[in-house]
Amino acid sequence: MQAQVIKSYYQGMQMKTIGHHTCESKGGQNHVLKESPFFSQHMPDQNKLPYLGAGYYFWDYNIDAAHAWGDTHYKGNYFIVEGDLECKEELVFDLVGNRKHIEYLLKVSETFAKHKFKRSNWELGKFIEVLKKLEKDGENKGVFPFKVIKAIDNSWNIKRCKQKSIKFVRDKKGYIFLDPKIIICFIDKENIRFYNKTVIKPRHKKKI
Repeated sequence: MQAQVIKSYYQGMQMKTIGHHTCESKGGQNHVLKESPFFSQHMPDQNKLPYLGAGYYFWDYNIDAAHAWGDTHYKGNYFIVEGDLECKEELVFDLVGNRKHIEYLLKVSETFAKHKFKRSNWELGKFIEVLKKLEKDGENKGVFPFKVIKAIDNSWNIKRCKQKSIKFVRDKKGYIFLDPKIIICFIDKENIRFYNKTVIKPRHKKKI
């Protein structure tokens, strides 16, 4: 189950994008600009269940998703911090466009299923937390050597999917969705390079 062979391919490469970090407006604009990004805890007993486990969350260049999150989770009392976001590609567990990483996750889950930890009984965030704990265990070193996780949230509503899609060929079923909601989660703040930051204030709530 070792993941090192997957990781080594990306040695020296960089992940670069525009990151959108949605956070509470508590503390004011200057505080948010200085201290962001903020940590999201994984605490099931308090119903704090971030999608990809505990970490620092960004939308991958998606201001609409950032505003929608602020409207829904902070009741409009939020700021969005926008900036250049970078990290080493070798640190990224890419569930968006890396088939080997997706395959690896499935294989690990199958191994767990043999020990009565079936995939139908866990959420992705919970499972990632288990993998992180295993990585800290000396006997399981290499099972999850990643520091960043990328995934697509497919919960956009059906209406939006129709508006933002295009068929490959007329009269065929195949199509591509042109507005994916990509989440980036950094496990540790030390691996984040987030600079040229600006604060974006809430806008009127928009249905998406």
